[in-house]
Amino acid sequence: MSPEYVVYGQFSEKSDVFSFGVLFLEILTGERNSDFFMTEICMSLLGWAWKMWKEGRMLELIDPSIRATCDSNKATRSVLVALLCVQETPTDRPTMSDIVVMLSNETTPIPEPKEPAFRSSWRHQKFNDFSINELTFTLPVPR
Repeated sequence: MSPEYVVYGQFSEKSDVFSFGVLFLEILTGERNSDFFMTEICMSLLGWAWKMWKEGRMLELIDPSIRATCDSNKATRSVLVALLCVQETPTDRPTMSDIVVMLSNETTPIPEPKEPAFRSSWRHQKFNDFSINELTFTLPVPR
């Protein structure tokens, strides 16, 4: 789910782009986003992909079953496009027509992605410092 839908309940064509980016990363890596929840690696697939990109290890994101036989330039472009799709701000995400052009034309420049939404790591936070769903309970106590 896109951050603007989660936080504000707003949905647009850029929300679909966000969902496409998550699905595209799942296909490229062979991993499900939900498999990262509360692991030692990262909170999400997006966080792991961002970390690997920042470290210059994008090819390690590609599913090991196809990594040796895939075109490394196309794989790198695909990861970059997926990261562009999962930008936190909807205006930073490309349109679907831009995505098609970036993936089908190897000479089309791909802008550098910004940090994606939902990328934070669990291991750097204490569980008692926050509420996952920002929900609090108040029990009525008679005087």
